[in-house]
Amino acid sequence: MEIYAFFVLVMASAIFLSYLKLKKLNKELITKAESIPKDYKGSWEKDLEAKREILKEIKNIRSNLD
Repeated sequence: MEIYAFFVLVMASAIFLSYLKLKKLNKELITKAESIPKDYKGSWEKDLEAKREILKEIKNIRSNLD
Protein backbone atom coordinates (compact mmCIF):
# COMPACT_ATOMS: atom_id res chain seq x y z
CA MET A 1 0.00 0.00 0.00
CA GLU A 2 2.85 2.37 0.80
CA ILE A 3 4.40 1.69 -2.61
CA TYR A 4 1.20 2.78 -4.34
CA ALA A 5 1.05 5.93 -2.24
CA PHE A 6 4.67 6.70 -3.14
CA PHE A 7 3.92 6.07 -6.83
CA VAL A 8 0.90 8.39 -6.70
CA LEU A 9 3.01 11.06 -4.98
CA VAL A 10 5.75 10.79 -7.61
CA MET A 11 3.23 10.98 -10.46
CA ALA A 12 1.44 13.94 -8.89
CA SER A 13 4.70 15.83 -8.47
CA ALA A 14 5.70 15.05 -12.08
CA ILE A 15 2.37 16.34 -13.35
CA PHE A 16 2.66 19.47 -11.23
CA LEU A 17 6.21 20.16 -12.46
CA SER A 18 5.06 19.68 -16.05
CA TYR A 19 2.24 22.14 -15.43
CA LEU A 20 4.69 24.72 -14.07
CA LYS A 21 7.02 24.23 -17.04
CA LEU A 22 4.15 24.66 -19.52
CA LYS A 23 2.94 27.74 -17.69
CA LYS A 24 6.42 29.30 -17.92
CA LEU A 25 6.67 28.37 -21.61
CA ASN A 26 3.26 29.93 -22.26
CA LYS A 27 4.37 33.19 -20.65
CA GLU A 28 7.53 33.22 -22.79
CA LEU A 29 5.52 32.63 -25.97
CA ILE A 30 3.08 35.40 -25.10
CA THR A 31 5.99 37.77 -24.45
CA LYS A 32 7.57 36.88 -27.80
CA ALA A 33 4.25 37.27 -29.60
CA GLU A 34 3.69 40.70 -28.07
CA SER A 35 7.15 41.81 -29.17
CA ILE A 36 6.35 41.19 -32.85
CA PRO A 37 5.21 44.41 -34.52
CA LYS A 38 1.57 44.47 -35.64
CA ASP A 39 2.49 45.36 -39.23
CA TYR A 40 5.02 42.52 -39.54
CA LYS A 41 4.53 40.35 -42.57
CA GLY A 42 6.02 36.89 -42.78
CA SER A 43 7.66 35.54 -45.89
CA TRP A 44 4.53 33.69 -47.03
CA GLU A 45 2.49 36.91 -46.80
CA LYS A 46 5.10 38.76 -48.88
CA ASP A 47 5.01 35.94 -51.45
CA LEU A 48 1.22 36.14 -51.55
CA GLU A 49 1.32 39.91 -52.12
CA ALA A 50 3.89 39.46 -54.89
CA LYS A 51 1.69 36.84 -56.59
CA ARG A 52 -1.32 39.15 -56.36
CA GLU A 53 0.66 41.96 -57.96
CA ILE A 54 1.74 39.65 -60.79
CA LEU A 55 -1.88 38.56 -61.34
CA LYS A 56 -2.97 42.21 -61.48
CA GLU A 57 -0.29 42.93 -64.08
CA ILE A 58 -1.35 39.90 -66.15
CA LYS A 59 -4.98 41.04 -66.02
CA ASN A 60 -3.94 44.54 -67.10
CA ILE A 61 -1.97 43.15 -70.04
CA ARG A 62 -4.89 40.92 -71.09
CA SER A 63 -7.33 43.80 -70.87
CA ASN A 64 -5.01 45.98 -72.95
CA LEU A 65 -4.79 43.31 -75.64
CA ASP A 66 -8.56 43.15 -76.05
